[in-house]
Amino acid sequence: MYEGRPQKYGTQFVPDGVRHRLWDVDPTMTDAERAAWDVPPLAEQLRRAEEMTRTEPQPPMAFAPAWLKAAIERWGKSG
Repeated sequence: MYEGRPQKYGTQFVPDGVRHRLWDVDPTMTDAERAAWDVPPLAEQLRRAEEMTRTEPQPPMAFAPAWLKAAIERWGKSG
């Protein structure tokens, strides 16, 4: 995340000022590979991010680290 690259397994969540989201995930990683490491399927992790959005407040983004601000900007440009 700190380098702005996708994560391998899909276990890291971040706030973006509006919602909680699963940090970008390496698209070549499969749910079978995740299961081998006892990581939930990607769809379940995405549902977890939605649940976090409903139940956890957003922290102030004014003091967000540079790597998170860069990602938020990138996500805004990609839709």
